[in-house]
Amino acid sequence: MEKILAGEKDVDKLTDWLAYNRVQIGFLQHERFIHLLVTLFVALFLVIIILASLFYASIYFFIVGSILLILLVFYLKHYYALENGVQKLYQLDREIEKRRSI
Repeated sequence: MEKILAGEKDVDKLTDWLAYNRVQIGFLQHERFIHLLVTLFVALFLVIIILASLFYASIYFFIVGSILLILLVFYLKHYYALENGVQKLYQLDREIEKRRSI
């Protein structure tokens, strides 16, 4: 999209690209919110498993806790990449706005 916009001078096409970009931002904001909720619930379940393992020593708590910890690390990595993608679209939105107003 950046390559397309680099040579674009037509204000009408820039307006179309701006509308398209804002729709994409909306989609990614929704996905970001859902992933935030999932990440928080996985972290909550991990804390519950850790607290339960303090009171009941069992290999099952260790196994489930390990799985949740690995899952949480991957969710955090994915959420970080998703957040950076949304920030890049925000930056692109500001750039289109700036080029449209010139």
